[in-house]
Parts: sequence; structure tokens; C-alpha cells
Amino acid sequence: MNYEIREMLPKDETRVMEIFQQGIDSGIATFDTELPNVEVWNTSFINDCRWVLENENSEVIG
Repeated sequence: MNYEIREMLPKDETRVMEIFQQGIDSGIATFDTELPNVEVWNTSFINDCRWVLENENSEVIG
């Protein structure tokens, strides 16, 4: 299986938020208890180092 790490694009926001929700639900990946909206996300987290992991079907998986 091939994977690619690439810069996060605006089109990835929905999937990234779904993955972040998984981290909230697990209680392991973050101290956050609620999923922020995209506007809060964009003002709360560093914009310079946003990366995603894609599988061979170009699906964001991480």
C-alpha cells in the first residue's frame, strides 16, 4: 500500500475535522471535549505546518 504525506488543502477540512473528532471521542489524542468549527480551528491552530496522509486512493486517512 502506498501513502503520501502532503500539505493540507481547504478541500481536506471536512475529513480532517472527522479525524479530529475521532481523537476527541477516544480521549487519547486531545484534551478538547468538543469539535470546534472550521473558523475556530483556523484561528486556534498553527497554519504553517498542516499535513495530511493520503492512501493510494487519494483519501485522507490521517
